[in-house]
Amino acid sequence: MGSDHGDVNATGRIHESTVHGDVIQAGVANFHPPQPPPPDRRALWIGLLVLAVLVGLGSGLLLVRGQQSGANPGHDGRSSAPLVSPAPPGPSLPPASSAPSPPETPAPTPTYAPLSAPVQWRGQLTLDTGAESGRMNSGYELDPVPPRSAVLGDLSIHCVYACDPDQVAGKSVIPWTGPNPPGREDCRQKLNTVLGQQSMTVKAGSMACFGTAKMRVGYFTVRSAGGDGRITLDVTVWDLPSGYTQP
Repeated sequence: MGSDHGDVNATGRIHESTVHGDVIQAGVANFHPPQPPPPDRRALWIGLLVLAVLVGLGSGLLLVRGQQSGANPGHDGRSSAPLVSPAPPGPSLPPASSAPSPPETPAPTPTYAPLSAPVQWRGQLTLDTGAESGRMNSGYELDPVPPRSAVLGDLSIHCVYACDPDQVAGKSVIPWTGPNPPGREDCRQKLNTVLGQQSMTVKAGSMACFGTAKMRVGYFTVRSAGGDGRITLDVTVWDLPSGYTQP
């Protein structure tokens, strides 16, 4: 009896330990402590998929950002390339292979042969104040042939309030100072380049070029000029060149 009581007590202790889980007796077979539940594999795959999507979106945003920055470097006020001031232009140099151009030959100055014209009239004229002769003949027109008397002609004695027997007046009178009598071209150039006078003081041997009312050219040499009121001139008048049309 004593031994049965002892077995009953032992069995009760075993059941008590099994029910409450406080005491584990040695020798009890096939008993394991509780383990944590295994993770859900579906949730793990979903998490990995979401992470991959987020990484892909971030890479795409960085790529678009870089393309926009490269297309518009000055959009945000900054440029990827440094600003460099342009260098001032230097002197242009000719190509090394270009040969120097030959000097330009100046165009020849055209020369014009003087127009020849025959002598229209040559002779002697006397300008007279009439102081001694009593007959005044103060001037001549030299376009007609022979010359025609005129108070104020192409050549005349200079008279204003009184007549001066040592002054010859004309439409254009220019002294000729050369050693020899002038030719027509000499007088033409002289009359075209020098302002003509209305009168000039003369003496024996004086020479002068003159122009007529109808654009003829002539010259005279003073034969005598004195106190008798007379001036004697040797006069030459050239005709107009052939083909010349009077204005």
